[in-house]
Amino acid sequence: MKIKAITLIQPWASLIAWGEKGIETRSWSAKYKGQLAIHAGAKIDYEACEYPAIRAALRRHGINKPSELPTSCILSVCQIFDCVRMVESAGPFGVKVPGYKLSEKEHAFGDYQPGRYAWILANVKRPATPIPAKGKMMLWDFDMTTAKFAGQEWD
Repeated sequence: MKIKAITLIQPWASLIAWGEKGIETRSWSAKYKGQLAIHAGAKIDYEACEYPAIRAALRRHGINKPSELPTSCILSVCQIFDCVRMVESAGPFGVKVPGYKLSEKEHAFGDYQPGRYAWILANVKRPATPIPAKGKMMLWDFDMTTAKFAGQEWD
């Protein structure tokens, strides 16, 4: 069985897998709704790992250095529940995700600008160990029946 996947630079992929980040922000709309595998790409955004909210989240999950983050692997599977275009707002963040309340923590974990899209994620599950995989651009198909995936236990 194949499901859609997206490759994200670290630490964003781990933030989703840990349940710290429930909204993925993109410049493009997700016309797809359904299961989505979260793939950690080979790159780490070391500068982002120094943002106070992200550094605190990393430490909460036992990551003391960005180089300890897993890369080139599937970290979780979730659902794209909704996709909403962000609009300007007089609220505390200057942007609104229509139909959703944006927390300070969530705001710290995304690129929230009017005109961008908020992918609302739900039902995040993690395999017992990351699943090695090669990523791709945009949405791509991940084969859930691969030998390296078979028999995984999920949190």
